[in-house]
Amino acid sequence: MPVFLIHGDEDKVVPLKENSSEFVARYKAQGAEGAVKLIVAKGQGHNYWQGFFRCQELVDFAVARAKAGSAPKRGENP
Repeated sequence: MPVFLIHGDEDKVVPLKENSSEFVARYKAQGAEGAVKLIVAKGQGHNYWQGFFRCQELVDFAVARAKAGSAPKRGENP
């Protein structure tokens, strides 16, 4: 399952290392590094920073995965 994470490097409520970084490490350990993307937001904590909600890279990731999932399989009609 594709996953895109944006996590502040100063989050004290949900620490980066024990959460998003660990999540990514587990995906990589299973050989699924292409299915997970982590953006570390410098200077951000557990807050409502605009960058969490206005991230073009997140939009591009979702659109690309949606298109890939909707593409006809080999031998199927488009």
